[in-house]
Amino acid sequence: MTSESGKIGSSEGERKIRDFCLRVAAEIGLKVDHTSWALDFVAEPKQYILSVYATDGATSQISFTWEEVDGYAKGRGVDSTNEKVKKELNEMLDV
Repeated sequence: MTSESGKIGSSEGERKIRDFCLRVAAEIGLKVDHTSWALDFVAEPKQYILSVYATDGATSQISFTWEEVDGYAKGRGVDSTNEKVKKELNEMLDV
C-alpha cells in the first residue's frame, strides 16, 4: 500500500473499493460514466475521495480515511465501507 504517499487511486484498497462501487452500481441500474480518486489534504485526517459520475449527470463524492482504504485491502472494515458506498449510490438514483 503506497497510496498514502504515492499516486492517488493506485493502492489495492482504492482499486477494490472502486471495483465494489462499480459492481453495486451495475446491480442497482446506475449507469456510471466514470470514477476518480482525489485527496483532500486540508481535512484532518486526510480524506480519500471517490467521485462517481453517472451518465444522467448525478454525482457523488464518497470520503474515506486512509485507515478505511488500507483496511479494506486487508479485510478490515469491509462491511462498513460497503454500506457507505451502497448508501451513496442509492442516493444518486433518487436525484
